[in-house]
Amino acid sequence: MAETETAVRRDRRERSRWVDAAIAGLAGGLVFGLYLQFVVGVLPPRATADGVGSLALDWAVHLFHSLVFAVVYAELVGWPRLARYADRAGTGAIVGAGYGVVLWGSLLSS
Repeated sequence: MAETETAVRRDRRERSRWVDAAIAGLAGGLVFGLYLQFVVGVLPPRATADGVGSLALDWAVHLFHSLVFAVVYAELVGWPRLARYADRAGTGAIVGAGYGVVLWGSLLSS
């Protein structure tokens, strides 16, 4: 009986991790998108082939990327080798910052 309860709890924790990551990614993407749009000014509509840009499309793409990057991070820190570091506040901040730097660097190089 205890094994079944543990398996159910583990399954709930996995689903919760994915949902939590999705919510955090969208919330972070929203805040960062507002910063990009109103402070930095780099999220205005880009001109497309027909000369018309769409702010809604830019926002959708930005939030989609935020969601995907957050879920990928949640999966990475679920790996046992990283989980032992990501579960602690100090080392978890370093793992998260490292992930952000790698993403930022990969986007700058493209």
